[in-house]
Amino acid sequence: MPGVFWPDVRTILAPGSGCMANIVIATEEGAFKANLQDYQSVVRLHKVIAAALNGWQRDANGQWVDPPVSTKAHSMPPRRPLPVADVDRFLLWIADGMPESPDGPPVA
Repeated sequence: MPGVFWPDVRTILAPGSGCMANIVIATEEGAFKANLQDYQSVVRLHKVIAAALNGWQRDANGQWVDPPVSTKAHSMPPRRPLPVADVDRFLLWIADGMPESPDGPPVA
C-alpha cells in the first residue's frame, strides 16, 4: 500500500468534521477541541480518533460485521462505520508516524 499522508487523512475525516466541530476531547495532556481538518489537532487526538473509528466489530477477515456492531461507547461515525479501507489507511498513517507530506519527516 502506498504511503498515507495528511491530505489522504483529511479526506477520510472530512465527513465527520461538521459533527465534531464543537466537541472537546479530554486527553492526558488536557482538553482540546476536535478539529478533524487541522493537522495538529488530529495528531494531538490521534489515539482517541483511532479508537473511535475502529470502534466497530470486525469479522475474521477484518471486515465490519453486518449489521454494524459498535464496540465502543463513542464509535465514529455514530450510526455506521467508515469503509474498512479508510479506517485501515488512517491506522497505517499513525503507524507510519503521521507524515504530513511525502517530503516531510513524520511527527512521531
